[in-house]
Amino acid sequence: MVSTPLNAIDWGTRVPGNNMIEVFFAPGGARVADGYGYRYTTEAFNSYEIAQFMRAFELIEAVANIDFVQVSNRTAADFVIGLDTNGEMDRQLGNGTLGWMNPPGEPAAGNAMFNGQNWDRAPGGDLSVGGYGFVTIVHELLHGLGLAHPFDDGGGSTVLDGVSYGSYQLGPDLLNQGVFTTMSYNSGFYAGPVGTSADAKGFWNFGYEIGPSPLDIAVLQNKYGANASVAAGDSVYTLPGANQNGTGYKAIWDTGGTDTIEYQGARGVKIDLHGATLNYERGGGGFISAVNGIVGGFTIAAGVVIENARSGRGNDRLVGNDVDNRLFAGGGNDKIRGHAGDDTLIGRTGRDTLFGGDGADILRGQGGYDTLRGGAGADRLNGGKGDDRLFGGVDADTFVFNARPGHDRIEDFSVVEDGLRFDPALWGGAPKTAAEIVTMALDGSDGLIWRFGGGNSVLLVGVTDTAGLDAAILI
Repeated sequence: MVSTPLNAIDWGTRVPGNNMIEVFFAPGGARVADGYGYRYTTEAFNSYEIAQFMRAFELIEAVANIDFVQVSNRTAADFVIGLDTNGEMDRQLGNGTLGWMNPPGEPAAGNAMFNGQNWDRAPGGDLSVGGYGFVTIVHELLHGLGLAHPFDDGGGSTVLDGVSYGSYQLGPDLLNQGVFTTMSYNSGFYAGPVGTSADAKGFWNFGYEIGPSPLDIAVLQNKYGANASVAAGDSVYTLPGANQNGTGYKAIWDTGGTDTIEYQGARGVKIDLHGATLNYERGGGGFISAVNGIVGGFTIAAGVVIENARSGRGNDRLVGNDVDNRLFAGGGNDKIRGHAGDDTLIGRTGRDTLFGGDGADILRGQGGYDTLRGGAGADRLNGGKGDDRLFGGVDADTFVFNARPGHDRIEDFSVVEDGLRFDPALWGGAPKTAAEIVTMALDGSDGLIWRFGGGNSVLLVGVTDTAGLDAAILI
C-alpha cells in the first residue's frame, strides 16, 4: 500500500452506527472514566463553553456526513464530555494538560475530559473561534471520531514521513502543523512565511486553525462520507485582514457554484486556488492563501474547486489551478499565474507580471509597466497603458493594442502564426486595410516598429521583413 499523510492521522476506527453521534455533557459531580482505571469527578460547563463545543460540532458537520445531537441521557451517548476546574487533570497528568478523548475501539471510547483551568471560560478569550482553546476542543473531538496524532502510531496509524516519533519536527514537506492537520501539536501556520506562528507572536485568542484542516477532512470523509450539500452556490471567501478574535486558518469545503477567494485591502496577499493533493509533497496538506502579516487565511480541501481570485492594493501573488480561472489584481506590483485552463488574468496599476500557462488565456496588464507571458495555447494579450513586454509563447496568439499611451514590445512575434489587432484610434480613427497598416511600420534597430504618436508605439522584436505581415493584421 502506498503511504500517504492520511495514514499518519488515521487511528483506524470510527464511531459505529448511522453517523448520528449523541453527545452528553457531564454535569457537576459526575464521574468520567479514562479507560485505564481512573475516574475523574466533573464540574459543570457554563453556557458559553457548551456553545463553543456546538460551534466545533458545526464545523465538523460542514465537511463530513455526521450529525451531532446533544442528549440529556448519558446511557446511550456516544460521547461523554466532562470538565475539570479544580486541578484534578493537572495532578493526574501533569501541569498544563489541556484535555483528552478516547478514540473508537479503545477502553471508555468517546469519553473525554477538558481542563477548564487552562482556557478562558468567558467570551473574548482563547475559546473564541481561531483561539488556542478552541483548537483543543476540535483536536480532541477528532480523536473521538478516530483521528490520530501525526507524530506517533496510535491505533493503526503510522508516523508522518520525516518526523521522529513523539517529536515536533515539521517533516520535509512541512505537513506536521495545524494548518494542514489539527491533529498536529504545531498549531496554526507554525512555519509560515506570512508572519510566524500565533504562539510565537504571543497570540492565544486567534491565529490558529479553525475546525478540521485538509488532511483531517479527507480522513473524516473516508470514514463517514462527505457533506455533499454545503456551499453549493456561488460563494465568496474573504481573507481576514486583521489580527483579532475570529482570525485563524480555515480549510474550505465547497460543493458547487462559481467561487472566489478575495482580499480588497492595502496589504500584500497571496491567493492560491490549488486544493490539497494529500500526497507527501509541498501542498499535500493544502496551499495557503493569506494576507501578509495576518495569522489567518484559507486552505482548500482536496476535491474542492475554487475558480476565481481578487486582490487589493498591495503587491500580490495570485495563483490559479487547472480549471478556467478569473484572476483580478488591484493596484501594486502583482504576479498572476494561471496554470492550465482558459484563464482571464487582469492587472491594474503597478508593474505586474502575468503568466497564462496552458490553455487559451486572456491577459490584460491595464496600467503600469507590465510583463505578459501567454504560455502554451492560443492566447490574447493586451498590455494596456504603460510600456509593456509581451511574450505570446507557443501556439497562435493575438496581441491587442489600444490608444492608451505606452511603448510596447512583442518579444516573440511569429508572422506565420500570430496576429495583431490595432485600435483605429491609434491613427485617428479612419479605417485602414491591413496592407496600409503594414506600410506604417518603420525599420527600427530591434525590429519593425509602429510609432503612432500620442506616446504610443509597438515594436516587433527581431522581425525585420514585412513580407506576409498583412495576413497577421486582424481588422
